[in-house]
Amino acid sequence: MPSRIASVWFGANEVSTACSIAVFGNQLGIAIGFLVPPVLVPNIKDKAELAYHISIMFYIIAGVATLLFILVVIVFKEKPKHAPSRAQSLSYTLASPDASYLNSIIRLFKNLNFVLLIISYEAPGGRGEQDQQSPHPCVRGASLRERWW
Repeated sequence: MPSRIASVWFGANEVSTACSIAVFGNQLGIAIGFLVPPVLVPNIKDKAELAYHISIMFYIIAGVATLLFILVVIVFKEKPKHAPSRAQSLSYTLASPDASYLNSIIRLFKNLNFVLLIISYEAPGGRGEQDQQSPHPCVRGASLRERWW
């Protein structure tokens, strides 16, 4: 969890706990990511059926990620109704009215350099993680041409 979000939503004595729980949640998600694919993708030799099971797994992952994204956009508020500390309350009164969470996200995605950075960082990173976490030896041992086409 970014420290800015933690400082807005939690008091001074709760920030480190919130950040540590967020880090633990991330590690738990990675562990689940290693446990679920072998359940969803059986160890079979037929490449067509294997591709079908892998595509189903990817659709499930995409669906869950999309659902969580929509929930965050709809449910997540910029700041709590009541400030968690006096310092945060003071920062609310001194903050400019045009500085909002949504405006900052929109401003980021209008920045071409930011978009290129995200694409150049995430595309190879996501591809590498997919190869590392692949549960099936046929997929791990496939040639580069077979993986991409």
